[in-house]
Amino acid sequence: MKSNFFNNLSFNFCAKYIDEIDLVIVRKLMEDSRLTYRELAEITNMSVSAIHKRIKNLVDDSTINAFIARPSIIALKSLWVLITGTSNTKSMDTVSKELGQHESIRFIGITGGKFLYITAYLRDISELQEFSVYVSKAAHMSEQTIGIINISYITTPEPLTSIDYKILKSLDRDARKPITDIADDVGFLAQTVRKRLDRIM
Repeated sequence: MKSNFFNNLSFNFCAKYIDEIDLVIVRKLMEDSRLTYRELAEITNMSVSAIHKRIKNLVDDSTINAFIARPSIIALKSLWVLITGTSNTKSMDTVSKELGQHESIRFIGITGGKFLYITAYLRDISELQEFSVYVSKAAHMSEQTIGIINISYITTPEPLTSIDYKILKSLDRDARKPITDIADDVGFLAQTVRKRLDRIM
């Protein structure tokens, strides 16, 4: 994951068979979900139409559940938390979908034996108790190990403005939305939106 000001994508990623090219596409979109089909085609040495088809297939088979735009941990100066534990659920798909809807959760990893790795960004330590209770219930996890990950900040970016938050809200469930559509949502000129989005990223 890139350590830029704006973490452009959170993938809800289900474990299904994908080949090496799909894996490259997913990794690049996790770094920047606004990469164009042409840019992805150049990275993978494939045609634009082939990339378009692959991304459509990844979405159709629920390997990619959503393109989600949210401020990065650096922008929010958040508390980065890791929760691990074994789920007692019968359906890991149901658990991953439930957890994936939570606004604080950034990554869900599922390994053998229904063992979960969940990373989340909280506003501060006061949210940790409530969040751990939520994870315990949603993931059917009777025992958890909770870690707080410390990150040293090299630079502090400019604070987000009200326009920036409107742009983020517009992109919330579709980080690949065209600039013109974002401009319509937020009520600003496309040129202004493009400038603000470039600055955020």
